[in-house]
Amino acid sequence: MIRTVLCYGCETWVMNNKIESALGAFERKILRRIVGPVNENGQWRIRYNQEVMEQYRDMDVVTNIKLRRLEWAGHINRMENQRIRRKVMEGRIYGKRPTGRLKDRWANAVSEDARFNGDNTH
Repeated sequence: MIRTVLCYGCETWVMNNKIESALGAFERKILRRIVGPVNENGQWRIRYNQEVMEQYRDMDVVTNIKLRRLEWAGHINRMENQRIRRKVMEGRIYGKRPTGRLKDRWANAVSEDARFNGDNTH
């Protein structure tokens, strides 16, 4: 239930490394609380990240978000050209760019997700 609320609308997110690490930390924190501590030799301690993820045995939230983004991109790609969502995705804005670093774009993030070879799946 927590992942559903956390990932609402994630198909349209553009994530950088800082956001990805924050989402991963939040997920591990919640899972650690759900799983609970472990008693070793009469002393209680919190579980390590590896212990929590081994017990959870599902893909992490960042990988889930990237897969959902790819699914949404495929959905948009299959739409008819007259649909508004497709027009917005394929549309271009003309004019001068503001100075400074380029903003991260959703299409670039989806392209990066598509290049992902799957070796690092959890």
